[in-house]
Amino acid sequence: MKTATISRTDNVVYIDGVAVPVDCSDIDPAVHVIQWNEEAQRGAIEFVDDDPNDGFKEPNQPIDDISAWRSYIDTAAATLLAAKQRGEPDAADSAEATRS
Repeated sequence: MKTATISRTDNVVYIDGVAVPVDCSDIDPAVHVIQWNEEAQRGAIEFVDDDPNDGFKEPNQPIDDISAWRSYIDTAAATLLAAKQRGEPDAADSAEATRS
């Protein structure tokens, strides 16, 4: 895995661009997505614009530790790996990438 995006609003985790349904409902509702780059060990939290008419959106918050959200990524990676083992072609390349 090189990159992961956890989308609380869509209940999806993207592993290197491949979408995997994951229940993200217990993430703070103010969070829209959490971006993570495994190689750089850096990412960002992007917040929901709760009032587009007020001219203010919470700025992205840089992060250098994904441990609080690692379980969502691990769940998605396990789902991709299981899909690969079942021979599902769309997951094959991505499942291989999650182990690197």
